[in-house]
Amino acid sequence: MKSYLLDKILQLAFVLVGISLIVFVAMRLVPGDVAQLLAGEQATPADIERIRTQLGLNEPIWVQYYRFATSAVVGDFAPSIRSGKPALQDVLHAFPVTLQLALCALIVTICIGIPLGILASLKPGSVFDEFVLAITLFGGSVPVFWLGLMLLLAFGSYLGWLPLGGLLPIGVNVPRVTGMTIVDSFIAGRPDLAWISFKYIILPAITLGTVPVALVARITRAEMISIARLDHVRTARAKGLAERKITLHHVLHNAMIPVVTVIGLQAGVLLSGAVLTETIYSIPGLGRLMVDAILSRDYPIVEAGAIFIAFIFVIVNLLTDLCYGFLDPRIRRL
Repeated sequence: MKSYLLDKILQLAFVLVGISLIVFVAMRLVPGDVAQLLAGEQATPADIERIRTQLGLNEPIWVQYYRFATSAVVGDFAPSIRSGKPALQDVLHAFPVTLQLALCALIVTICIGIPLGILASLKPGSVFDEFVLAITLFGGSVPVFWLGLMLLLAFGSYLGWLPLGGLLPIGVNVPRVTGMTIVDSFIAGRPDLAWISFKYIILPAITLGTVPVALVARITRAEMISIARLDHVRTARAKGLAERKITLHHVLHNAMIPVVTVIGLQAGVLLSGAVLTETIYSIPGLGRLMVDAILSRDYPIVEAGAIFIAFIFVIVNLLTDLCYGFLDPRIRRL
């Protein structure tokens, strides 16, 4: 298990280095002068040159990357062009909102995807199985922006059952503790606000979780059917064990090993893929912050956000690998 863990940590370290290199090169290829943006429109050539010197933009490219990488390790990014605050501070302020959305979408994924896959696997080829395959095929291929707009029109505009966007009604605020409005509402002793905030997050969570639901359902179904055909399951049936016990203890337990891996990977995807969802529903999370930063050419925010998202994605993948190791005894023997 130790060698397995060390191998995974080493792989993820290389991934972070590669991502930092991609972010660094991408920011240098974007048209425009960073020093000019930081200095402002009224800056003189001397002011711009001074900022270029401070940022090290006149130094060799490998020196610039070394400074960028070492600064990224300690979170020392340049100030945001728009807010003037340290870029990482703005990123950390927006992240809890995205985390709340991703967690709700993950709950949707688990609570719908796994049961759908299990039920479909019980009678392969049945009408219900074909129905599940059809809806998961649709759910896995539907564009997020289209689904978000359709849900907004149906449940927000036409029926009026759910809010159109945001986190809370205009003028309603919750004392910030964690940055997640549902949790902060409970901390403040306002379960009524928690319920209101929950209603605001329902449509975004469904929008973001639809594709993962389809993937998890199909993989759960495939694994359940595959394992149900193995010899030890047939032996359990021959011994006269109840079908419910066979499904829960012999089939589902083994099928969950790859499913947990997929769910872990999807958790990282949900955190990093909330850009469109937050934009559609006007949610002030990290994805929305990144979009606004790109449109306004706020490069420090883009760099800090990209590195932070990559770091979170890597950590989630590492935790997923650890869970896989605990679930699979073959990994623990490595």
